[in-house]
Amino acid sequence: MNPNFSLESSAEKIEPSLKALQVHYKAIIEKYQPALDHAHSQLTYIEGILSGLAVVSTKLTPVTTQKKFQEEKPTVLKSEEKSVSPKLPKASRKSAKVSNSSTSNSSKSLKFAPKYADETLTSAVEKILGDRRGKEVGIKEVVSVLYGNLDSEQFKVAKDRVTKNLSKGKVDGLWNRIPDMSGYYTAK
Repeated sequence: MNPNFSLESSAEKIEPSLKALQVHYKAIIEKYQPALDHAHSQLTYIEGILSGLAVVSTKLTPVTTQKKFQEEKPTVLKSEEKSVSPKLPKASRKSAKVSNSSTSNSSKSLKFAPKYADETLTSAVEKILGDRRGKEVGIKEVVSVLYGNLDSEQFKVAKDRVTKNLSKGKVDGLWNRIPDMSGYYTAK
């Protein structure tokens, strides 16, 4: 008996099963990827809040703190940090200061376009989606309309803020996510 024939015969027998498994697991990934993306976004947001709580200035009033948490999320906390937690080793404190200062410089210079200057992030996003009712609106378009032209570092910060806001607004029922189109939303 030819050993190559036996091997080819076995491969032909298992190929349909492997293809069926491939289709099965691709379907699972497509079904659960949005939930995974959302969970990752929320985890990042929570970790940002937790790291910011350790260093929030005691000079802030509760109303100011609450408003900043609602509107700016963790990025604002980083811009208000006066020092880095002393629990970090010296080398870590230095790198943390460098990364925090670059984030805070980018976040300080982010300003809404004049049309949205008096809006909160959520209400501005809601207006942008409302103006495009019935259309699929991507995160990049929202960032562009809301902030205008940004350099790459500012765009990264703005995109992160908008992405988190869109995810939260979807969960809160303010707008809908477009199925099978990651990062696209539409007004309710």
